[in-house]
Amino acid sequence: MIKIKKDLLNELIKILYRKKYLLLLMFIFFMSIAFALIGKFVNGLIGLYISNFPMTVLSVLVTFILPLIVFMVTADVFTAEQENGTIKAILKRPVSRIRIYISKFMAILIYSCMILLLGFISSLACGTILNSFMSISIGSTIVAYILSVFPLIPIIFFAITISQISRSTSGTVMISVLTYITIYVVTVIFPKTYPLSFTSYTSWYLLFIGSVIPVFNVLNIIVLFLAYSLIFFAISFWLFDKRQY
Repeated sequence: MIKIKKDLLNELIKILYRKKYLLLLMFIFFMSIAFALIGKFVNGLIGLYISNFPMTVLSVLVTFILPLIVFMVTADVFTAEQENGTIKAILKRPVSRIRIYISKFMAILIYSCMILLLGFISSLACGTILNSFMSISIGSTIVAYILSVFPLIPIIFFAITISQISRSTSGTVMISVLTYITIYVVTVIFPKTYPLSFTSYTSWYLLFIGSVIPVFNVLNIIVLFLAYSLIFFAISFWLFDKRQY
């Protein structure tokens, strides 16, 4: 466990060492400020509601920004090291490939959680400063942000799978984005496929806001997350484990 923590810390440091990921954290902070100011003057006209502002920011994060960030980080954590050969040095250490894989996966997940946490803090601060009215409780908002972590897990495993197929960092990002968009478009054109897609439930936290929680729907979605995560994990790790560097 201690060794995995060390590997995880190393992977996080490598992510944060890249200036673009520190700039992304700053971008999330200033994005919240910009949205808050825009929402104050055009409340609701372009989909920005200052009432319960953290939920508005969360919707933007999980729908557009976080999937793209996951694809970028995964490309750097996996494909870039395969592309420039640094993965060879890691594999020469007496470390199992599953430990390397898990530490990289966890680093991507933790960085994504950092984005969510910063989005929550900055949006809550902006909403408070602008004296916005919270349409739901802060507790429910915190729960919504925590629940938003779960849809990221199959998305990360999906991105890792793409990273094992692609030979370049830019290719990983491009293929991941295009595939993700394609899946989303297919669910729109063919509504019957919507409940079967892992891209359809990034806003599943909305099921928990209200007087009655649809337990059956929630359980179905959890099973879906688990199934896709296991499938993508199995494929991606098999490719990672069998690949010759």
